[in-house]
Amino acid sequence: MNIRYALWGLCIGWLAVWSAEADTQILARVNADRVNLRARPDQQSETVSQVGIGDALAVRSIQDAWIEIVPPESVDFWVHREFIVDDIVVVNRLNVRSGAGINYNVVGSYSRGETIKRRGSFGEWLKVSAPSDASLWVSRDLVELIYPPVPAPAPEAAPPVPPPAMEGVAASSLAPPPPESALAPDEAEEPAPAFVFDVPAEPVRPSIPPPSDLRLIPLDGQGREVQREGLLKRSPTLLFNAPGSHRLVKREGNKLITTAYLRGNAAQLNALIDRHLLIRGREYWVEDVKAPVIVIETIEKRTFF
Repeated sequence: MNIRYALWGLCIGWLAVWSAEADTQILARVNADRVNLRARPDQQSETVSQVGIGDALAVRSIQDAWIEIVPPESVDFWVHREFIVDDIVVVNRLNVRSGAGINYNVVGSYSRGETIKRRGSFGEWLKVSAPSDASLWVSRDLVELIYPPVPAPAPEAAPPVPPPAMEGVAASSLAPPPPESALAPDEAEEPAPAFVFDVPAEPVRPSIPPPSDLRLIPLDGQGREVQREGLLKRSPTLLFNAPGSHRLVKREGNKLITTAYLRGNAAQLNALIDRHLLIRGREYWVEDVKAPVIVIETIEKRTFF
């Protein structure tokens, strides 16, 4: 295969993944002015930045009183310069803090080999941009959650339109006559009656109750239909409160970020480990869990060349 076409196909594949993730991103729209973004879900935690009315923040997880969000690009964070050489991290895990000092909260981390984006310095501390796993928190009372629209079903094909009759010529005279054996004389004299059935435009899907063992957050939109793409992995064995035996992940640098936990046929999911999948199902947000739970309805294997 021509290498140029192979690379082009790979780019298209990743673009499709990015688009699918963007289409499923829940946003928190700020409904007040000078709203604090905090390092922890606590009113006593330090304020890292502020946002204004109408700003849209990407949601990582939802709690009763707090929303975990992706930090805006303009927010600065801090790392200790001792563990940076030529802007490259030289330790296995480098804590990223909300301020220039060890008394500030850790809001994310860089891994060995990652490159930081330096924005300034203060003594032994470097001001940097946010790592991929960084999070801040905003009070749920000060934002409005905006869910992505559910994709509309593909429209049905329109019936064929007969060609207009030629002027001065009956349309019936243009059609070829049926074979003599096709219709008996008595059948041709009186056409069969037409029957009209009252069929709904689209089938009504039955309501599916949420799993009874999940402690759901009291949130509008629980159980909505979603589709998400990602790499299928088993849930970590040390995570005792994992709400699903499997999960979808995406790679950010050297890290695997869980985007959803899955409920479904465990044997079927085990056979698809490490495959890239498109999952459709019902989404639920659970107390103390950062990623949503999806009760699977359909699974589609995705292949990128």
